[in-house]
Amino acid sequence: MWFSTAFQTRCRSRDIDQIFSYTNQVTPQAALDMQIESYRRMSGEQRLAIALDLHELSCDIAREGIRAQHPDANEKEVERLLRRRLDLVTTSGQPELRKQTSHLLSPGPGIKISP
Repeated sequence: MWFSTAFQTRCRSRDIDQIFSYTNQVTPQAALDMQIESYRRMSGEQRLAIALDLHELSCDIAREGIRAQHPDANEKEVERLLRRRLDLVTTSGQPELRKQTSHLLSPGPGIKISP
């Protein structure tokens, strides 16, 4: 299953089965409302754990993109490039810097992202 291990340990399999049983019965808006309500029932610690899991997942995806762009890069170089990308995201509101560095944020060869 595509869920992170941390997510799976916080959810019982019955809960996951229940989530997927709604897919044919619930509108996207109703699903969003249920998700928001679920987050409201969680403690701050639980919500933070989910946010950290999502951050780690996004970093893993970015690492894979870096490896695709730089197949000869070792782990240290991959991490350096990841940190560089993360730094660029925080400065992306600066148009001139964004123009100079947009190639660094591309997803990698063969990967297309629609606007």
